[in-house]
Amino acid sequence: METVEHQTGEEVRRALSRLRPPTIVRLTALARNWVRVTPRRESEDLLNEALGRVLSGRRRWPVGMPLDVFLNGVMRSVASQWAAEDASAILVDLDEADTVTTVSDTSQVEFRSALAHMRRVLAEDAEALGILDGIVAGSSRSEIQDSLGIDETAYDTGRRRMARLLAKALGPDWKDKI
Repeated sequence: METVEHQTGEEVRRALSRLRPPTIVRLTALARNWVRVTPRRESEDLLNEALGRVLSGRRRWPVGMPLDVFLNGVMRSVASQWAAEDASAILVDLDEADTVTTVSDTSQVEFRSALAHMRRVLAEDAEALGILDGIVAGSSRSEIQDSLGIDETAYDTGRRRMARLLAKALGPDWKDKI
């Protein structure tokens, strides 16, 4: 088995101190891409966490790998970890946790990631978000209406709006993907 050589701590610090603005802009854009799977995090936090892990030596930079490629991988890994942590917090809120725990770990992570993304899409529409949360919790139509303080017409309108927003953000066949 081939051993991989890694940059020393001093080499990492030197390389990071020489980052030019175009590279920083590219890394920031990559962070924005990866942070989309984490509903409660910011791209700046993701980039800083990745840099912190590299500087601390928790993530070692292989010799010969371009720095931006390496940092992209670190950010992807951190974002994935954060998404799993955030999704675990979402599961605690679900009334039907017993049903979810019977699904494989991979399916749970995919479900939680999809749900977190759907919540971000609906974040600015409290009524649509409330309807989604009620549906996910297994609440009946009347329970959702009561909890949101809306009538049948407002519920139907909100549900259609929720479906339109999700279809626009996730594609017309979004229901088949989750």
